[in-house]
Amino acid sequence: MLSRSHFLEVLINRIRSLERAPDYKALDKLPLLNRKGEPHPIPESLFLTRSFIRGKKGFGEVIPFDGMDGKFFFYGFDINVVKMLLSQDFERITHTRYDQGEYAGIRVRARIPKRLLGQTPREPQREEEDGQEGRLSTRMKGDLVRTPSGRILGYVAPIE
Repeated sequence: MLSRSHFLEVLINRIRSLERAPDYKALDKLPLLNRKGEPHPIPESLFLTRSFIRGKKGFGEVIPFDGMDGKFFFYGFDINVVKMLLSQDFERITHTRYDQGEYAGIRVRARIPKRLLGQTPREPQREEEDGQEGRLSTRMKGDLVRTPSGRILGYVAPIE
């Protein structure tokens, strides 16, 4: 879910480096670098290809949920999880616990994979063409919760 892009490759390479390093602490706080050798930013693809919570507080996937009267299931991560991974502060990564939070009535820009839409009795109305082939983009609203691990989960429904 994090990304199909360079960001995922960078994370995988860092994991491999950690596995091979005689002392992992040598890589502590060593930033992840992009292709230009600069500190890697938050990948914009997280908000271009994934569903995201208003204010870009989190990102994830929205999938149809059978038997829930037109509701969809949102699952994703708080954006601070990505920021933490980019920091490469191992102490922070291993000890961070998020306050459990609730987002009641929060708006979501949903980008639903079209291949999943046949699983719902009612397809939400397309809001806009955003250049993401294979995804329907629409506005939704729902009640979400954030877990101590930074996951965000809950149900959303199209705004009519």
